[in-house]
Amino acid sequence: MNKKSVLARISHTLGTSCVLLLVISLLYRSFVWPNWLPVSGEPYGAGDILEALLWLLVLVLCAACLTLSAVFAMPCRVRNSRSAVRMLAIGIGVPLFAYLIYPHLPLVRLSGA
Repeated sequence: MNKKSVLARISHTLGTSCVLLLVISLLYRSFVWPNWLPVSGEPYGAGDILEALLWLLVLVLCAACLTLSAVFAMPCRVRNSRSAVRMLAIGIGVPLFAYLIYPHLPLVRLSGA
């Protein structure tokens, strides 16, 4: 297996993971987070901490996409401009999309919460 196929497989997996984790984070924010209220008197609850960890993981994966984009753009044997542009679009587009859609997410509360 050569370097190009390994990097192509890594880039595909990383891009898919980044987008999938964004979808999971948005679904969590919409359906689970509103029902995990913090204990009275506490500013944050377990739901807030888990949400912060999910978003941090999304940002780490996006940073990895940007790094891989730079690797694909370097003038060497692994140069692949299509993958570089794809990784750049995912690395920039996913956080931008999350920033734009986040305030408009509907929050679904269960009747007992």
